Amino acid sequence: MSSVSLPMSMSGKSTDPFIVEAPFNEQGDCILQCPDRTQFKVYRIILSLSSPFFRDMFSLPQGMSTKQTSSLSSSLSDEADIPVIDVSEDPKTLHTLLSLLYPTDVPAINCYDLATSLVEACDKYSIELGRLRASPSLRNLMVKPALLKEHGLRAYALAWRLGLEDEAKTASRYLHGVDIKDRQIIADLNRRSGTISALLALWDLRLRREEALDVLVDSIPLRQWVCLPHGGLDVEDKMSYENEGNFRARARLLRHVTHLALQEPYPLCKDIRSFIGLQRVICGYCPGVPTAEVAPASASLANVIERYPQTISGLHVD
Repeated sequence: MSSVSLPMSMSGKSTDPFIVEAPFNEQGDCILQCPDRTQFKVYRIILSLSSPFFRDMFSLPQGMSTKQTSSLSSSLSDEADIPVIDVSEDPKTLHTLLSLLYPTDVPAINCYDLATSLVEACDKYSIELGRLRASPSLRNLMVKPALLKEHGLRAYALAWRLGLEDEAKTASRYLHGVDIKDRQIIADLNRRSGTISALLALWDLRLRREEALDVLVDSIPLRQWVCLPHGGLDVEDKMSYENEGNFRARARLLRHVTHLALQEPYPLCKDIRSFIGLQRVICGYCPGVPTAEVAPASASLANVIERYPQTISGLHVD
């Protein structure tokens, strides 16, 4: 039999109920109660074996829990005369967390908010992260390109928190366009990763990319192709580089468009003209790169891109 809780939303209207499934709705010698009063029946011995936090709490004399456990409070259940412990986790987080501790199937971890809440709960209760780290659904969540494009920073921070180096490297590919000087982004990354090393690793990657970009741009024979007589720069580019000489302005524009092209997580140069928008740099009136030179120039640039820094070096210790 399942127990059903009808939590209330901020507006006072009932939301979708969370259904507590077996084994957390059957037997136990302790009840964990969420803020919305969803209750999970558990055995203290299982919590104690998995969590030094709970082990220490259960070793206290009865009646001392409230003073000694800060975020936890204890009372007696009117129903079963067993302790009811109030916890701050929401039902979905608590259900998944308990499933990690019990010999039962673990629900799919299908969003970064849930994953982050689980890591924070494990830290709070001093629970080893091993089974969470090994969760197939979590590992799958952290490598999906569509999710990484939208939640790359969360995936990156989570990988650091769990010590997953390959996943952290993959996620770092999707952060080339993130403003890591932004205070809010810095604070969020530090909170989610639990270490400033995650930010420092991104800074190191940015510095290596900037140095390598100069080498990459120098490998493009701009002077050989550029059309100086026509001027060629469009109105927007003329405004951006109006105080510079014609060739110098084009060189700076080339660096800018190449930098943008390399923000892709997996940049691939099949045609140098389309990859960096080369015609915009050379001239808006001339044919551009001679046809015979396109293939070798594209191959040369592709080789340089293969060596271009795309990921962090690894997980660094504070």
